[in-house]
Amino acid sequence: MRIELIDKRNQIVKSALSDSNGDTIFNINATDEILYMLANDGKQASILKFNNPLSTDGYDVDGLQESGSIKAFIYTDRGVYRPGDDIHLNVVVREDKKIRNHPINLRFVNPQGQVLIDDKILNPRRT
Repeated sequence: MRIELIDKRNQIVKSALSDSNGDTIFNINATDEILYMLANDGKQASILKFNNPLSTDGYDVDGLQESGSIKAFIYTDRGVYRPGDDIHLNVVVREDKKIRNHPINLRFVNPQGQVLIDDKILNPRRT
């Protein structure tokens, strides 16, 4: 299993393969700003976001289960936003093992069911 440590700019900071027990050890510098860890065995991937104190219990955060090989990983720089705050949204879309270079349509709905943003298109950008 390949384990990657990813920073807030979506860059791989460290990468390693797990051993036969599934263990991996990383030597992390104090200057490394790790946002999340990505574990990938070529067929499935899991993400563990660090420093996320927000509990999602009681909220509809299931997402949509689609068949096919396109997967999207969406995360923000913060867990909670106040009205009027700018949202910094990061989206990584992969098709099989490659990054997908395709526009993404977004729709934002508030807890009252009001559509705030509809048909916002994000064009691919690599940093």
